Amino acid sequence: MKSYPRIAARLHAEPWLILPAKFEEMAQAFSNAVAQKWLPENAADDPVGPQKENIWGDKVEGRGHPQIEVSGGLALARVHGVTGRGLSAMDMACGGFDTGLFREQLRNIADDPSIKALVIDFDTPGGMANGNMAVCKDIRAVADSGKKVYGYTGLMCASAGYFMASACDEFHAHPDAIVGSISTIYSGIDSSKAFELRGLKLELFATGKFKATGMPGKEWTEEERENIWERIMPIDQEFKGYVFSRRAVPVEAMEGQWWYAKSAPREITDSTNFESLADLLESVYATL
Repeated sequence: MKSYPRIAARLHAEPWLILPAKFEEMAQAFSNAVAQKWLPENAADDPVGPQKENIWGDKVEGRGHPQIEVSGGLALARVHGVTGRGLSAMDMACGGFDTGLFREQLRNIADDPSIKALVIDFDTPGGMANGNMAVCKDIRAVADSGKKVYGYTGLMCASAGYFMASACDEFHAHPDAIVGSISTIYSGIDSSKAFELRGLKLELFATGKFKATGMPGKEWTEEERENIWERIMPIDQEFKGYVFSRRAVPVEAMEGQWWYAKSAPREITDSTNFESLADLLESVYATL
């Protein structure tokens, strides 16, 4: 099916800012889906989104990208799921959140004079490396328009999610929420031995020495590994550099480790004083 190569390439040929355990879960889910052949033919083409919720946390029937909820001058946005840019129906069905669509919402908030403050509710393990800095710039554009931006997580805000949260004026977390995982991960599979055991030999024709990196049945070379590192490190430096510029998180706290917010380094959050999103919303309302 035409969806398989596209999804496999995203999993195993792109850098990710995500909790490793979640990445492994996604990779296993994809492998199971391929084995059971349940992916729809049009999974790469039909963009949809996760379920919507209103500002009070109630589920809204139907699917589609979550809309901004506005009440009394306060806007609430939700970043829920694995983040990525230009996601497909299959990506969304697996719990994805499209950052490109989120940027459109942020620009609308910045331009709306009736909105006085923005709260972003995070529940994400992170996601794709592509597009996170652009989201941060749009979050700062909301702040620059005179609206204070608050981030909150009740469950999890890790890696790419934390990248975005660091752009908020304040970031608060439930004491038991998972935060951190500030680093980059890349996955590739060397299946050459498996091919050999099955009596298969890859005949490969590629005009560039890096063109076939990660090709099934091909053994990885040291040059290819070095080339991957050269791609990963600028992404990682941008991520960590931005977090440091916004929150002064020390280098030793940006090695991929995560914490429950109550035991995280003090620079990671502004507080763990809010037991729920509703508590933070009530506090923000009082300032408007």
